[in-house]
Amino acid sequence: RELVATPLYLVALGRLNPSDALPSTRADLIAALMKAHQDRVVDHDEFHEVLRGLHTPVLQALAVALVERGTTALSEGEARAAITQASEAARAAGALGAALEPFAVLRALVDHHILVRSDRTTSAVYTLPHEQIQEWLASFRVEERALAARGDAEAERRFLAEIVDRPVWTESILFAIERMGRASDEALAAASRMICRAFGIDRLLAARMVARGGDRLWERIAPVVSQFLEDWTRAGRSVSGSDLAAFLCATARSELRGRLWNLLQADPKLEPQDLDVAGLHALLQSDWDE
Repeated sequence: RELVATPLYLVALGRLNPSDALPSTRADLIAALMKAHQDRVVDHDEFHEVLRGLHTPVLQALAVALVERGTTALSEGEARAAITQASEAARAAGALGAALEPFAVLRALVDHHILVRSDRTTSAVYTLPHEQIQEWLASFRVEERALAARGDAEAERRFLAEIVDRPVWTESILFAIERMGRASDEALAAASRMICRAFGIDRLLAARMVARGGDRLWERIAPVVSQFLEDWTRAGRSVSGSDLAAFLCATARSELRGRLWNLLQADPKLEPQDLDVAGLHALLQSDWDE
């Protein structure tokens, strides 16, 4: 229901092959949309000659540059710098010989892929077709940093400061959590660690991460959420009922509905219309179904 309320996701659903399994997450829908587009450019020799198989990391680098700047458009200089950075990273990893030519890459991505060029009075700017695509592409940097931070205190400190504690990264974090919570055990452990650390930074963000992480991640993180709630509401602490209700709704976990019912009954000042409707629906779904 929430997915089909967003036009981008309706477009993605419309482009699915009837024989394909129906994606259940935002990340899967955008991945399917990107795959459908990629299948259409597979025969363009010029595109492959210029990009040399690096279109995905280049698009991710452009998306990261956009997210880091908190914008949806890059100047040509900013776009070229992002491509150069991606090229250098690929060469350092042994995945590329001669460096990519940034101008040729930009032209190929505009002509054959999803990058959009807009000519302004004095210069051109480059954008991606939808902010959700931008945030999805940048989410792979979140995942990469989260995995690299495991067991490395300094890498984790920088990851938390540079990404988790910066609101411009919120949607990319949620896309990453959505994917990691359904991936390998290593990714699951990194996602769990990210949520644990997020509790000390932004509890509503942590709650939204719980909501997007799926059932396997919930199995890992449920005891942490329970302990967090116990610590937050222990005797002697002044707790805002609206803050607690907002947190519970943001998790969208039906396992926590008992806490919300108790809270609503104990605090008559709480108004259902002040709560997150989608989260409230998910939280109480089983009760309503009955």
